[in-house]
Amino acid sequence: MQNEQFPTKYLVKLSKTMESSFNDEELHSLCFNLSVNYDNLPGDTLSRRIQELVGQLNRRHRITALISAIENERPHIEWATLIPAFDDKDAASPFKGLENFTEDDSHLFFGRDVWITNIVNRLSTTKFLAVVGASGSGKSSLVQAGVTPILKGNRRWPHDCQPPTGSQDWLHCLIRPDVHPIKELATALAQGSDSVRAITTLMDDMTQDSRSLDLYVSRLLKEKGKEQSVLVIDQFEELFTLCNDEGERSAFIDNLIVATAPETAGRTRLILTLRADFYHYCANYPLLRDAVAENQIYIGAMEPADLRAAIEEPAEREGYEFEAGLVDLILRDVGGEPGGLPLISHALLVTWTRREGKQLTLAGYMSAGGVRGAIAKTAESTFQHLSYEQQIISRNMFLRLTEYGEDIQYTRRRATFNELVPDSLSERKVMEVIQILSQARLITTARESLEIAHEALIREWPRLLQWLEENRDDLRLHRKLADAANIWFSLDKDEAALYRGRLLADAQDWASRHEKNLNALEREFLEVSQFTLDAEKRMREDALQRELTLKENLLEQERELNAGREWELTQARALADSEKQRVLEQQEMSNKLQSQIRVRNTLIAFLLILIVCLLTLTFYSKFVS
Repeated sequence: MQNEQFPTKYLVKLSKTMESSFNDEELHSLCFNLSVNYDNLPGDTLSRRIQELVGQLNRRHRITALISAIENERPHIEWATLIPAFDDKDAASPFKGLENFTEDDSHLFFGRDVWITNIVNRLSTTKFLAVVGASGSGKSSLVQAGVTPILKGNRRWPHDCQPPTGSQDWLHCLIRPDVHPIKELATALAQGSDSVRAITTLMDDMTQDSRSLDLYVSRLLKEKGKEQSVLVIDQFEELFTLCNDEGERSAFIDNLIVATAPETAGRTRLILTLRADFYHYCANYPLLRDAVAENQIYIGAMEPADLRAAIEEPAEREGYEFEAGLVDLILRDVGGEPGGLPLISHALLVTWTRREGKQLTLAGYMSAGGVRGAIAKTAESTFQHLSYEQQIISRNMFLRLTEYGEDIQYTRRRATFNELVPDSLSERKVMEVIQILSQARLITTARESLEIAHEALIREWPRLLQWLEENRDDLRLHRKLADAANIWFSLDKDEAALYRGRLLADAQDWASRHEKNLNALEREFLEVSQFTLDAEKRMREDALQRELTLKENLLEQERELNAGREWELTQARALADSEKQRVLEQQEMSNKLQSQIRVRNTLIAFLLILIVCLLTLTFYSKFVS
């Protein structure tokens, strides 16, 4: 019934079962995984939205995809019994392709018993363990589908495997560092809290004090009545490729080291997976470097017998068989390459889609492109079947989902859905491309983000490598722009985080050549940066103008003051000259007066002398007579 719509009576039964099994938030997540826009579902009740979702998928012949998705979420319910029997073409694949194995896939995870045993047994003697290996060596799958189920008691133990006592009752936490590792860790640990306050408080505490993680876990274990916790940090290299805040990175590392230090009486065990080509990045953090050096398990190439088990046993478990010679050919094709597991897994998945009944054939394997060519062939075929506009969208999408540095290989990165929607396109058109790429298993989607299914796609698809090499400089500018815009948004659009100067000029130059690649946030970031720059320029110009006006006013005042001083000086000089003249005149008058006085005094003296002489003469005359 692959190409038929299911009768209403089956859809009603399916809808009612879903109503009793999913809440509104879980339905939102389910819609995202099915590439359905939750917000476009009509109805104001959970029941009505579920009915509409089932109806839409039935009209689009995607009920089988719905059953597969809800089986992953609620495996305890026999969903397949609610609708008529599926055609074999709708059967679930025993192979994961480019996707990692998770805990739910442990029943299909084979061939790693030796590594599982080494990791599990080491956890009895150490609280810190690094699982190191090349990209594609299966580190994430090993820990999630192999180690974790054993620790939880949900998988049989390989021979000689001795899980730590009581590990089935431990508190388990799985994260990836992403852009903000402290936020990811705090969110995972505080899951189920009544408010975001617990998360933000823990984030602040871990940023300020390296003992915070240990103290929080101890309190959390006490509240939940558990003795130990195990923290799995998958793809630890994201701490160096995606996190651009050195302060947050250092605080994250310090909290991990303190919580797992031998001298700390903490109750946290840490397992981290790390790509081998990022090993040297740990050297910049001495305590991390020493911990990784002393407590690591290196994952190399699988032994042929183990690799054969990983190929054959999942198929046998699901009732499939290989044509004679096919497995031997696959083993020869992959050789001893440590990163060959995703290549094998994808080749097996594509070969499975070309199966004949219950048999995987040599012809199907060869048409898939073999181990080396299956990924590239799938990617190229999917790309060629897109319309021209969809090809442009997918190109922009793959470039945004790739990360690189000056001295590191290309690696995948997660991005939010909004980041992948250029401002010039509708959300619906981008969603259509995401759905196509997701169905081809070239990308994987989560509730709020998506990423390239595996880094092997980056290595093996020539077209993507060509895009990356042709646009290296532009991609570097764009990545910095995208990161800066996200940081600006996370800081409540703080002006201090905007671009200025050369950064803004370079970003605007890139934007002018890639106008259609800008998303709404990036465009707003550049516009606000330019507006703020112009405003600051106007403020500087206004301030300069005010300063010039003030200087001119001061000069004018100085000129007026100088003119006043000149007038005063002239008046003073005139007054001085007048005073000098007056003094001279007074001096002259004084001299004249003095001269007159001297003449008068001389005359008086002469008269006196004359009088005396006359008197003397008179007296003498009388005396003589």
